[in-house]
Amino acid sequence: KRADWYGNIQELKSAVEKMCHAATGPFIERMEAEHIVTELGKTADAQSLGSGIDISGKTLEEIEREVIWRVLQEEGQNQSEAAKRLGINRSTLWRKLKQTTSE
Repeated sequence: KRADWYGNIQELKSAVEKMCHAATGPFIERMEAEHIVTELGKTADAQSLGSGIDISGKTLEEIEREVIWRVLQEEGQNQSEAAKRLGINRSTLWRKLKQTTSE
């Protein structure tokens, strides 16, 4: 069965680890994997409800800035966690934050 992946590489790693822990034998069975993927999909859908970003009339830089600040806020201003969630290096996040504050 094919499914879209909505998360980043860290979320994929976490999902695979959960599947390994849920496995009752030497292999991850389809039912075990489907249960975890379904639960993760429900979580992703619930998180996205009401948390969208209005992109109308905004430039790509403005949208990126808003996403970065929202993720930082959700991660309690923890730059390491925010960078991990955004799928970028911490130094890249720092550079982007510096650009947004100097404009």
